[in-house]
Amino acid sequence: MTSKTFYPKVGDSIGRSIHNLDFDDSHLLRESANDLLKGVDRVLELCKTSRVNVFRIYFSKIDVQESYLSKWIVEAFRLNVCEFDIRLTKPIIRQPILPLTMLTSKSLTKFRLHHASKFWNNWDWPSSANLPNLKTLDIVVVHYKPPDNAFKVIRGCPILENLSLEIGRQWSWHSKEDYNFNIPTLKRLKLTTLQGSLFGANKVVLNLPNLEYLAVYGSFNSLFVMEDLSSLAEAKVSAQVSYGHRWVDLLKGISKAKYLTLIIPNLLYIPPLPEFPNLKQLKLEGYPNLKHRLVSEILRSPYQLEHLCIEKPRNDFSNSTLPSSVFANLKTMIYTEAVWDEYDAKLLKFILTNSKVLEMLTVKCNTAISLKDEDRLRSDLSEHPKASMNCQIHFVGSRPQGRIKLFRGMTRTFTKGMFRCSCFMA
Repeated sequence: MTSKTFYPKVGDSIGRSIHNLDFDDSHLLRESANDLLKGVDRVLELCKTSRVNVFRIYFSKIDVQESYLSKWIVEAFRLNVCEFDIRLTKPIIRQPILPLTMLTSKSLTKFRLHHASKFWNNWDWPSSANLPNLKTLDIVVVHYKPPDNAFKVIRGCPILENLSLEIGRQWSWHSKEDYNFNIPTLKRLKLTTLQGSLFGANKVVLNLPNLEYLAVYGSFNSLFVMEDLSSLAEAKVSAQVSYGHRWVDLLKGISKAKYLTLIIPNLLYIPPLPEFPNLKQLKLEGYPNLKHRLVSEILRSPYQLEHLCIEKPRNDFSNSTLPSSVFANLKTMIYTEAVWDEYDAKLLKFILTNSKVLEMLTVKCNTAISLKDEDRLRSDLSEHPKASMNCQIHFVGSRPQGRIKLFRGMTRTFTKGMFRCSCFMA
C-alpha cells in the first residue's frame, strides 16, 4: 500500500481503506496543537477497517492530556492493531485508562509505549497477561517500587523475540529483589536506565539460551548473573557501575561474544578483565583512566580479531604487552583522536608491521592537532613498511579541508518509513 495523507474532514468511505496510521508533530506550529489532537480523534473515528497494521504516534512538542491518550489506546485495540507505537516526550500528569484488551490482544505483534507516566505500577492490573503473537516489546517503566506489572506483560508473551526495557527510579532507592529474565525465545535484549536514574535491583539474572544481541546502557548497581547466554553473538555495554568488580562480572558474562562494543566507565580501579576468545569485531570508547592497561588486557587474546575501532588512550603503554599474533587476522582498523606523538606512532606502526591481511587503516585526527603535526603523522605512517601488500591508509583530518571519504563508493541513503500515513491540518 502506498502512503496516504488524511485530513480531519474525510469521508466515511475512505475509512475502510486505512490500514496504517502515523502521526507526528515534527513540522507542527504551536498554535495548531489542538487541531492535531482533534485530527487524530477524527481519523480514528472514521477508521472502519477490521485490522490496523500500524498505529504510530510520535509527539515531542505538544502536551497530550490523559483523556486523549486513553481514547487513542482504546481505539487502536478496537481496530485489532498489529504494531502499536506511541512515543510522547512531555510527561502526562494523570494516568491514562488502559483497556484490558491490551493485555489479551491476539493481533498484537509489536508494542512500544514511551512516556513518563507511572501507569505500569498504578493501574489495577489483572494477575497475568496473554499476548500470544507479540514478538517485540519496547517500554519505559518509571517507578519507585519493583515493576511487577511490566514483568507480568513479559511473562505473558510466549514467543517474545525482542525486548527493550528502560527503567527510571529514584537514586536513593535500594532494592533486594532480583530481576529474572527467563525467556527461551528471546533473541535481542536492551536494558537502559533513564538519565538521572539508577537501576537498583539486587541481581539481574539472564537465562536466555537463544539470545543473540545484548545491550546494557545507563547506571547500574546490580549484580549481573549470566546463567545461559550460549547463543550470544553481539554485545554493547555502556554502563556506569558502583564498583569495578561489578563491571568485570558483566564482561565475564559476555566474554564469548564475537562482536563487542565497550564504553568503559570512569573507575579508579578495575580488576583483571576476562579473555575474549571469539572476538572478531571490537569497538572501544571512553575509559579516561587506566586506559592503557585495559587496552592491553582486552587485546591480549582475541587472535580472531578482524575489525577494530579504538579511541586513543591517554596514557602510554609498551607494545611488548601485546603479542604480535593479536593482529594476525586484522582486516580493518579505525583509530580516533589521533595526534602526532610517540605513542600514536609506536602503536600504529606496530599494527602495520604485524597485520599481514590488513586492508584499511583509518586514522581520525584530534581537533587539537596542528596541520604540521597532522602531515608529519601521515608521512610517518605512509613511509613505514607494511606487512600487508594490500593495506590502504586513510586519514580524516582535523579540519574540513583535511577530511576525505573513508570508503570510496559508499553512499548513505535516507528514506522515510514504508506504509506511512501522516496527519496534517487542512
